[in-house]
Amino acid sequence: MRIKNICKILSSMPIVLITLYFLPVLGILLLILRFFVITPHNKKWTSIILVGLGFILLFPKGIDWFSNAFNIEKNSIPYFLEITKSTLYTTKIIEYGKLLLYLGIIFLIVSVVFNLIATKTTIALKKYIQKEEQSNRKISEKNDLIMKEKREKAQNTNYVKCPYCGSDNLVSEKFTICSYCRRKIENKNEGG
Repeated sequence: MRIKNICKILSSMPIVLITLYFLPVLGILLLILRFFVITPHNKKWTSIILVGLGFILLFPKGIDWFSNAFNIEKNSIPYFLEITKSTLYTTKIIEYGKLLLYLGIIFLIVSVVFNLIATKTTIALKKYIQKEEQSNRKISEKNDLIMKEKREKAQNTNYVKCPYCGSDNLVSEKFTICSYCRRKIENKNEGG
């Protein structure tokens, strides 16, 4: 129980994001842990949060590129030049935003692929189980029919003494052949 709680805390989104910033490899490992610890519904949200934060962090750079491409004045946005020209933003934040964007897309693709595999596996297993149940049902019906015939035959079976050789024969039909002398004998108890 404690290990599960520790895993949930370590794979929480704030800890994953902080770890991704300072120690990217450990952050990726915690993100993988989060991928396996949380429910399938939240896996997509994790990817969406990563992609969204990546876009938000790269947004000022995108505005800068857009304004340079179309010769739009950047001075009208307060503090924009200070943000885009700061060394913190140009080095660490842009790389961090790209990392979040890449990881978000990768984990979204992986979660979709895993969901498809799980869905197809579930469908294949259900089909296999249905085929096995149908096969078992057919075998059971066939066995029931055979047993019913055997019971009916057993109810109609009588001992008949052969009038020629005197041997006892189990007879279930009106006329049969003696199993010893091979002559035709009649079952007088048979109603047919």
